[in-house]
Amino acid sequence: MQYLEEQLLQNTKIRKEKIRRIPLSIEVSPFIEASAKDKLKAREAFSLQNEDFIVGVIGRLDKQKGQEYLIKALPLIKDQIPNLRVLLIGEETYGEEGYLAYLKDLVNSLKVEDLVIFQPFTQDTPTAFRALDIFMMSSISEPFGMVTVEAMATGTPVIGTNSGGTAEILEGGNLGVLVEPKDEKAIAEAILKLYTDETLRENFSKQAQKKVQEKYSHLTQCALFEKTFNELEQ
Repeated sequence: MQYLEEQLLQNTKIRKEKIRRIPLSIEVSPFIEASAKDKLKAREAFSLQNEDFIVGVIGRLDKQKGQEYLIKALPLIKDQIPNLRVLLIGEETYGEEGYLAYLKDLVNSLKVEDLVIFQPFTQDTPTAFRALDIFMMSSISEPFGMVTVEAMATGTPVIGTNSGGTAEILEGGNLGVLVEPKDEKAIAEAILKLYTDETLRENFSKQAQKKVQEKYSHLTQCALFEKTFNELEQ
């Protein structure tokens, strides 16, 4: 929200004292329920193995989303994480056709075909998040990033780019690992860090899920709208 407020102040004549922050929200319950389901069954829906360590990106496939930098990170860590797999779920952005072919060519050129799985978009995103060990928000810039909140609600640890709204959602790295955009080396180091530290993954999972319930649920959003409208009436 800080990022959006700064953009609003820079590009409009609205005064700062007139701005009220009300975060976007999600229906939390499907993601909370998914977090309690068996991970193996969630993985079976995507033909994934239980022993795999899955890093996933869920969302539109286009250059702005930065999936290529996750792929470029794989040669740096594939020997340290022999069970590593990357799941890319999504469709190409309309008008950005060709990026999927570019990603597949990149996978082939880096010789990581055995590690990367492409899947079309699914409506059952709670199950998709449950199948992951890590969610990667790889966007070069992201005003908010609803999928980050959804991953957190499912209890899936997040690696996110230190750009736009993602850094604020992850509270400067307190609720997930932050990396600089377009930095495959930093992404590789972050994946390895979470892979080798199960306690850290569990802490991020619990803290982030709790934060989503407190801050990003529909109930919280409605309460903030009500508070704002009441202030306007005074």
